Amino acid sequence: MIPISDANPSANKAIVTISLISICIFVYIFLTPGESSFGEYLYKYAAIPCELLNNSPLTDTQLWLNECESREGEIIFANKNILYSIFYSPLIHSGFLHLLGNIWSLWIFGDNVEDALGKIKTIFFIFLQLY
Repeated sequence: MIPISDANPSANKAIVTISLISICIFVYIFLTPGESSFGEYLYKYAAIPCELLNNSPLTDTQLWLNECESREGEIIFANKNILYSIFYSPLIHSGFLHLLGNIWSLWIFGDNVEDALGKIKTIFFIFLQLY
């Protein structure tokens, strides 16, 4: 069942929720490349668990053999900032329906969370629950 709305009207304007929705739409429209280079885009900017565990960019051996423990091979994106990818990754969407589903849920439930927690705690809550 797809929710259309919630029964709890918000008491305050959902600034954090609207801002996050706007940022996600901006990233999708202006920063996401076409299909031909989307895979490379994901490896370059998304947070990959193997990279987070090793605190170093992915090597070709780790990618092709699916062996995160391997220390062999050439680094694919040597200039990748692992810390940056943690914050950028939640804004990356694989397609329009993925984006639509996420912003739809955020639009329906985000205002109530923002009312209950306040604006600053909502920012922390959203980023913590994404991981």
